[in-house]
Amino acid sequence: MKAAIDLIIALLVFSFSSTLYANNNRDVLLEDLNGQPQALSQYLATGKWLVLNIWAPQCLPCRKEMPELQQFHEQHKNLDAIVVGMAVNFPDMGRAKASDVQLFVKQNNIHFPILLGDKYSLSLPYDSQIAGLPTTILFNPQGEMLAAKLGRVSKKMIEGFIAQYD
Repeated sequence: MKAAIDLIIALLVFSFSSTLYANNNRDVLLEDLNGQPQALSQYLATGKWLVLNIWAPQCLPCRKEMPELQQFHEQHKNLDAIVVGMAVNFPDMGRAKASDVQLFVKQNNIHFPILLGDKYSLSLPYDSQIAGLPTTILFNPQGEMLAAKLGRVSKKMIEGFIAQYD
């Protein structure tokens, strides 16, 4: 079990040069699928873990992890964690087209919040661009970014990480 936890940590954790906290002056503004601006901070420091998944409808690994992210969200949203998706275009990592994202969300019964972004959406708060897809970033209940992982994640991986730090 210890080896599995160590592997999860090794796969998930890498450092960023700064941390985004809720309600600071470096908030990230994105649009929802209806074109309304949404602040990322509204999902931070709510007393729940935030799993921010950056994905694209055209990205096969992203599509494959969506059912597990939806399962995780449904099982945890009223307890200790939520999932928020940030959709980008693939392969150029430009701004996602709302119509493509809406179609994917509807066809795949995705019920967690989805916001639209691009590879620069997280540049200012993280001094980093998105390196690839999918990317999952984990924030603790106080709104501090603790870890990020490039590549697919599973419900079990996320739950293991949270259990270690909870």
